[in-house]
Amino acid sequence: MGGGSKKKVTVGWRYGLTVHMGVCYGPVDQVEKILSDDRDAYNDPITGDQTVSIYKPDLFGGDKKEGGLSGYMQVQQGSNTQLPSSFLTRHLGTNIPAFRGILGFIYTGIMSANNPYLKPFSFIIRRILQGWQNSNIWYPEKAIIQHTTAKRTRHDMNPAHIIYQCLTDTDWGMGYPLGSIDDANFRAAADQLYSEGFGLSLLWNQQSTIESFLGIVFNHIAGSLNVDPRTGKYQIRLIRQEYDRNTLPIFDESNVNDLVSYQRAGWGELVNEINITFVDPDIFEESPITAQNLAAIQAQGGIVNQTISFTGITNSNLAQRVAMRELIARSTPLAKIQIKVNRSAWKEVPNGLFKFSWAKLGIEAMVMRIVGIGTGTLGSGVITIDAIEDVFGLPSNTYADQQDNEWQDPLQPPVPSPYRLLTEVTYFDLVTTLSPAELSYIDPDDGYPIMFASRPSVAAYDYDLLINENKVNQGAHCVVAITSALAKEEFSTFQIAIDDESQVTIGEYAVINAEYIRIDAYDSNTNTLTVARGTIDTVPQAHAINSRIFFGDGASATDPSASPIGAILSAKVITRTGMGELDKSLAPIDTVTIQARHNKPFPPAKFRINDVYLPLSVKGAITISWNERNRLIQDSNLLAQDEASLSPEENTTYVIKIYDQNNVLCRTLTGLTGTSYTYPLDDELADCGGIQTHIRVELFSVRDGVQSWQSHEHRFEREYEGYGFGLGAILALVLSGDIDKDGKIQV
Repeated sequence: MGGGSKKKVTVGWRYGLTVHMGVCYGPVDQVEKILSDDRDAYNDPITGDQTVSIYKPDLFGGDKKEGGLSGYMQVQQGSNTQLPSSFLTRHLGTNIPAFRGILGFIYTGIMSANNPYLKPFSFIIRRILQGWQNSNIWYPEKAIIQHTTAKRTRHDMNPAHIIYQCLTDTDWGMGYPLGSIDDANFRAAADQLYSEGFGLSLLWNQQSTIESFLGIVFNHIAGSLNVDPRTGKYQIRLIRQEYDRNTLPIFDESNVNDLVSYQRAGWGELVNEINITFVDPDIFEESPITAQNLAAIQAQGGIVNQTISFTGITNSNLAQRVAMRELIARSTPLAKIQIKVNRSAWKEVPNGLFKFSWAKLGIEAMVMRIVGIGTGTLGSGVITIDAIEDVFGLPSNTYADQQDNEWQDPLQPPVPSPYRLLTEVTYFDLVTTLSPAELSYIDPDDGYPIMFASRPSVAAYDYDLLINENKVNQGAHCVVAITSALAKEEFSTFQIAIDDESQVTIGEYAVINAEYIRIDAYDSNTNTLTVARGTIDTVPQAHAINSRIFFGDGASATDPSASPIGAILSAKVITRTGMGELDKSLAPIDTVTIQARHNKPFPPAKFRINDVYLPLSVKGAITISWNERNRLIQDSNLLAQDEASLSPEENTTYVIKIYDQNNVLCRTLTGLTGTSYTYPLDDELADCGGIQTHIRVELFSVRDGVQSWQSHEHRFEREYEGYGFGLGAILALVLSGDIDKDGKIQV
C-alpha cells in the first residue's frame, strides 16, 4: 500500500441546542415521564426542581439514522421563589425572568444526528395536590383517585376537586369566593365520586371558556352545577340512583297548572349501540369501548350507533361503566313532559327529581328528572319544567322484573396465588428444555428453583417470579386439582375435583406434594384420574384427602440463574392482571434450599419386600428387591415404577437401612449392586437385639457419594417361624410387646 497521511472524512453530523419549554401552570405533583417523538426519553418520576441526565443516543436510530438524545433536562416547577435558570443565563445573560408560576423544561445537549430538525418533546404530568391557591388544598383526603393498569399505577383527580378549583382559583379560574360554595354538598359529591373510582385526567388549554371545560367535566360524571335557590350557593348534583322515592316532591293535578306536552320516544328515535372513546394511559391514545342493547337491536331490526368521546377517562373499567350508563339512557324509550307548575316548585333545580302523576294518562308516581326549568316572572307565578323519565326509576314502571346482570368485570385487581409449590428443577425438566450443548454446561453442584402456582382469578394472565426480591422470570399459571379421597402409595387412580379439565394432558407429569406422577387417563364423568406413581426422581407416597395436584408440566416458572448447593432462596409470585401487578408486600413467601437435585441419581423402582409391595407383615428372612433406573438413559421418558430395569449410571450402588421396633437404626448395608438383597435372619436378630414386633426398611441409591432425591421405606409387622420360636413345632408368633429390654421373650 502507498504511503501518505490519512485524511479524516465527515460521515455525518450531530446537532445540539438548548431549548426552553413552558408546559403548564406550576408547580405540579410529579413529572412521570419525558418523551421525544413519542419515545421514552426519561422514565423516572421527577418531583421538585431537578436536573436529570438523559442519555439515549440511539433513541432515533443512532448515528446511522437520526441519532438520539444526550444531554441534560432541567425541570423548574415555577415556585414563587424560583430563580432564573443557569442554563438560560449562560446563553441569554442575567436579564431574563424567572418564569415563576410556569412548569418549565430546559434541555441542553445533543438532540439529533443527520437531521437538523428538533424532535418534539412531550411530558406526562400529574397535578392534583400542587397548584392550589395559597397552597390551601380543599379536601385532600379524597383528591386522588388511584387505579392500576398493566404497566403502572395511575393517579387521577377527583372531578369534584376539579370543579371546586375551577370555580375558586383567582389566577386562571372563575375566582368565586369560597363562601359561595356549598362545602357540605361538594364534599358529599367528592365522596360519591371517590367511592365510584371516578377519577379524571383532563387538559384545559384555555382555547375554550372555563364554562365549556366545566361542561366537559359534568358530561363525564353525569351531573350539573346548580345554584341552590334557598342558599344561593353552588352545588353539584350527580345523576345517580341513590334516592328515596318516598321523599320526592309530587307534581300532579293539584299543583300543575298545565300539562303542556307528554311524549314517549319511539324505537326509531333511539340508539342501540354506544361507542365511547377513552384514553389508554399506557400508550396515551384513544381507545374504543362498545356497549350494545341486544334486545333493542332485535326490536329495531339492526344496529343504530352513536359515538361519544370521554377523553378524561383513563381507566378501562370506568369507561365500560360509563358506556353502559350512556347505553341505558339512550336506548330506553323514556317519557318526556313539559309542565307548568305553581310556585310550590320554587326550589327545584336541573337534575332534581320528582314524582309525576296524571290520572287521564294513567300515570301514577312516575319518577322524573328535571332537564330544564324556567322560573317565570313574579307576576305570573308559573314555573315551567321540562323533565324526562328517570332512567334509574324504570324497574318501578315495568311489568316484568329486570333480570340481574351476571356479567363479571374481567378487569380485576391482582390478588396472590392461593396455591403454590416451590421445589427444585429435576433432570427431566432440564433435558426436555435444553439442547445437549446447553445441558453440558450445567454445573453438577448447582441447582435451579421451579415454581408451580395456581391462577387466583380469571383476570390473572401470568405472573412474575421473584427470587430474593429480584424478578427472574415470568410464569404461566397451572391448573390445580384437589383429591377427594385418601390416596395410598399403591393406588393408581385418584378421585379429584378440578375446575379446568382441559389442562389435563395425557402423558405429562403433575406434582402432588413431593411426588411426581404421570397422567395416563382422566374420566370426567367419574372425576377419576389414572396415573403412574413415583416418576422421575420420586417414589410413591401416601396423600391425604384434599391434597393438591399441580398440573405443571409446561406451566411453571424457573430461575435461569444457577444457585449453589445450600443456597436458601425465597420466592414470590407477583400476579399480573389487566389492572396491573400485585404489590410485592402482599405476596406470600415460599422458600427452598438448593440441593442440586438434577445431579442426583434416580432412586430404584418397583420396591418389593418378599415379592410384595408394602406388605402388612413379613415372615421369615427379609428379601428386598427393586428395579434399576438411570436418569441419563431415561432422558425425557416418564417411566412407571413397574417398568423394566435399566442399566444404572456408572458407580451407582444401593443402600438399605434396617430400623428396629423402636425405630432405631440397627444396620446400614452399603455398596449393594444388582436388584435384590436378602437380609439373613441371624443378622437381623443380632443387629436388632432379638426378635422384633416391627421392622422398618429404607432403600435408596448412591452414585459417587451423591444420594438419590428420595428413598423407599416401609414399616411392617414381623413374623418368625421354625424351631426355637415356639414349642418345637412350626409356629407363627406375632408378638405385641411382651419382650424384655434385652429383646428376649418373657415366659
